[in-house]
Amino acid sequence: MSGLYHHYLKGIGLADTRIDSIREAVDSLHAAVGYLDLENRRKLREACPWIFDTVQQYADTERGLNRYDD
Repeated sequence: MSGLYHHYLKGIGLADTRIDSIREAVDSLHAAVGYLDLENRRKLREACPWIFDTVQQYADTERGLNRYDD
């Protein structure tokens, strides 16, 4: 799969051989956040704000994804 996040990673100079695995990992992270209820999402956001920075950046580059701004 080659979406805008793929192009973003390529643009920052990430090795072509690593782009797909990083995109897949971030996609899995995004999905895992989506499975959380709001209370657990709040706890995770408080403890690990970088996770939300990552999934929000991913959602901004891939069409139709939730940013989990709640």
